[in-house]
Amino acid sequence: MKFGTKNNLLLLKVLFIVLIVSIVFPLGISAENLKPIIKLEGTWKFTIGDDMLWADPFYNDTEWDKINVPGAWENNGYKDYNGFAWYRKKFSFSNVKTEEYLFLLMGYIDDVDEVYVNGHLVGSNGTFPPYVTTTYQTLRRYPVPMEILSPNGENLIAVRVYDEYLDGGIYNGPVGIYYDSDNSYLNLNLAGYWDFSTETPYSRQTSTFFDQKPNKIFVPDTWENQGFPDYDGRAVYKKQFRLTSSMNINDIILVLGYIDDIDEVY
Repeated sequence: MKFGTKNNLLLLKVLFIVLIVSIVFPLGISAENLKPIIKLEGTWKFTIGDDMLWADPFYNDTEWDKINVPGAWENNGYKDYNGFAWYRKKFSFSNVKTEEYLFLLMGYIDDVDEVYVNGHLVGSNGTFPPYVTTTYQTLRRYPVPMEILSPNGENLIAVRVYDEYLDGGIYNGPVGIYYDSDNSYLNLNLAGYWDFSTETPYSRQTSTFFDQKPNKIFVPDTWENQGFPDYDGRAVYKKQFRLTSSMNINDIILVLGYIDDIDEVY
C-alpha cells in the first residue's frame, strides 16, 4: 500500500475484490450496532392501487385509510387482497446527531417494495411485475442522506408494495430511523457510495437511488439489495478518500466490515 502527500493531505486508494459463491443476506441490525433515533411503528396512511404520484410528499392523502405498521394488511381489513398498495407516514425531528447517512429500517415486507423519503427513492427490494421476485425474508435497511431530510420540519416516507399471494405488506418490524453508533469510533467513516463493477456484464435491475450515479453502490450493504439480485461472481469496489497529515499512518487500521465470501484488499 503506497501513500503520497499533496497539500498536507494523504491520499489512500482502496480496492477490494469479492468473490460471491452463495446467496448473500444482509446482516442483522445488532451486528452493525444500529441505534434508534425515531420510532415509526404505529399508524400509517394506506391505500390499495398504484400511482407514482403517491410518492410526492405534497400529495393529499387525507382520504386514505389508516393501518397499523408492522402487520400484514390481511389482518388490517384487506383480507385476501393481492396486488399493489402504498403506505405513507409523516414525521419530524430536531436535535438529531448529524450523520452523513442515517438508516431507514422498514422491517420485513411481503413481497416487493420501493421506499421514497421526501420524494426521493432511497431503496428497493425484490422485482415488480411482470417477473416478480419476492424478498419477504429480507430486512429492509436503506441509507438516507441528511441532505434530503428536513431536521426542523416535516418529512414524509412513502412505500410502494406489491404482494403476489398470501400475506402482504409491512408484516414485521423494526420500523424506524437509526444511526450506526460504531461510527463514533472511526477516524474516518467510509460508508457511502463506492465505485462498483461486475466481472461479467450485468444490467442493473432497479431505478437509480438518490445520490447514486451509474456504476455506484452503497457500502455497507449487499449488492442483491441494490439491483443485482441474481448475480454471483467477482466484483470490484473502489473508494478514494483523504486523510489529514495529523493522523499517524502507523496507527491506522482499515476496517471493512463483513464480506461474503472471499476478498482481496489493496
